[in-house]
Amino acid sequence: MMNSNSIIEKARTRVGIEQFDSESFREGLDILVSDINASAFISENGLRGLEKILIGQLAARLKVSQYLREHPDLLDTPVPRPVFVLGAPRTGTTLLNNLLAADPARRSLLRWEIGDPVPPARPGELVTDPRCLARRAADAARPQAQRQSLKQHFEDADTPSECTILHGQDFKAQFLEALSPVPRYSEWILRTDMTSAYRYQKRVLQILQSTNGGTWNLKMPSHALHIEALLDVFPDARIVVTHRDPYKSMGSLCSLIESVQSGFCKHVDRDLIGRTYSVQFCEHLNRPMAARARRGRFHDIYYSALVDDPMAEIRGLYAWLGDELTPEAEEAMRAWLARNPQHRFGTHSYSLEKYGLSVDQVKPLLEPYLRRFSPESEVAS
Repeated sequence: MMNSNSIIEKARTRVGIEQFDSESFREGLDILVSDINASAFISENGLRGLEKILIGQLAARLKVSQYLREHPDLLDTPVPRPVFVLGAPRTGTTLLNNLLAADPARRSLLRWEIGDPVPPARPGELVTDPRCLARRAADAARPQAQRQSLKQHFEDADTPSECTILHGQDFKAQFLEALSPVPRYSEWILRTDMTSAYRYQKRVLQILQSTNGGTWNLKMPSHALHIEALLDVFPDARIVVTHRDPYKSMGSLCSLIESVQSGFCKHVDRDLIGRTYSVQFCEHLNRPMAARARRGRFHDIYYSALVDDPMAEIRGLYAWLGDELTPEAEEAMRAWLARNPQHRFGTHSYSLEKYGLSVDQVKPLLEPYLRRFSPESEVAS
């Protein structure tokens, strides 16, 4: 059985730091731990793995807290006009994020640094920092059996990752929910106030940009769920929303969740995945639609168009952003596309029916979105 106090103390022991900046993480930690303890699905190895992740999240936060106590001036530095890429999961946010990250003028959260952000990498050493090299070596040592997961989602150590890992250090994160069936936490994360998670993210960005700057390019599909809190903390944010056939994307999301949970669970309840993530998926669509009527600037990109002619979509996006697409940036983006063809790690198969869902069942939930955006269908009628 897990214990929140024990997890906190283990994190303190790991890094030798006692004081958090706040305990805004505590409610989420307690709910998550309670759900994990109540689950009949999680294996013994899964329980150990989950505890290790939770300790790591708090250890990272302790280091951030200490660094800011030593460098309080960073809290006064601006994070101007960041670009946030969001949308329903599995709609092309990763592709778009990687293209933007290829622009030397932009700054992305790299996979290696997002879980261990302090101290920030020295100037010019984002991809040669010892922590990056260690993460790259660990990736190279992956067993062959893990190749299946690469078909669904892959990030190199020195490529951009998702803001959800930072939100996890406040224990308000979709990635923590996705690791195992935690129904109470799943409901809580949909309705909780995410302001503290975005404020924490801003503090980490202030640290990281102090040594390696640039206009922030940030990505997380589930920013869509928390768009109001995002815009409260980053009022000048520029919002880019991706769109794809929601039937296809919903099935892909359920398949990804099954793959993730199978690493921690003795048994995966596909029907529970279908019930949980069909509701959550629709909220990814509905909340940005409501927010765009009241605040913020939104630019829409369709997956089919992005795949068919990525550079045309990028040129349109840069025109909307009011940013210069330099020849250097365009060349870097074309080089990334050449190195990363679609289905680089194989194809990923999925269906709604596998998760107790059907097109007819979810269609009424999707009607408001489909009336407004009408993404190209990828599902046979």
